[in-house]
Amino acid sequence: DRVNQVLLGHLPALLTPTLRQGMVIGLGTGMTLDALAQHHLARVDIVELENGVFQGAQMFREFNHAVLDRPEVVKIVDDGLNYLHAVPWQYDVITSDPIQPFFRGASTLYSTDYFLRAAQRLAPDGVMAHWLPLAQMSVADFKMIVRSFTDVFPYARLYWTGGMFDTILVGKNTPWTAMSPEQFAYARADLRDVYIERLEEAEELLIAERDVLVRWAGDGLRNTIDQPFLEF
Repeated sequence: DRVNQVLLGHLPALLTPTLRQGMVIGLGTGMTLDALAQHHLARVDIVELENGVFQGAQMFREFNHAVLDRPEVVKIVDDGLNYLHAVPWQYDVITSDPIQPFFRGASTLYSTDYFLRAAQRLAPDGVMAHWLPLAQMSVADFKMIVRSFTDVFPYARLYWTGGMFDTILVGKNTPWTAMSPEQFAYARADLRDVYIERLEEAEELLIAERDVLVRWAGDGLRNTIDQPFLEF
């Protein structure tokens, strides 16, 4: 829904001290892309597997503010995992539209391999964000995804979206910095729509830091491309 899409674009931007280049994997209705693009980046890559989704997103121009027409948005038809492996440059934000982990083929985007490729493509202070729903998710699968993520990122957090069934994992290779008031100003109108009026309210969505997540998830399976436990 709109809450998840808005926060997947704005939350990593608020946690990144420098914003020049971003990537969104999966277009959907374009609202995650729109949220990130509002932060005045020089370039935003949107990587979408199915070319027809670009036409479909035009039906939501009222809600995504015709983001695909923005000059800094670069449309790429490719598999997000493979594209991350191939590109030579780095991103200040890597995020994705909400992708249900139980959809066929989606488990690769919840794998250690995917998170590692994203981490390797982050700029020094870059942030990755990834949606992690609670609905239709067993505790064991949730913990497996958390393990797969925290194995890769030395700095990881779990945020609540403010709804009943959704969270967002965010990860960095370097220590956290405070949320940016300047970036919050760009996000203010969108965040007000999802009941976040002040920067402090965005900060209060934090559920847990990496040490708590590692302790809670414990030891167990990891979801990888070679062993896609989540898929099955």
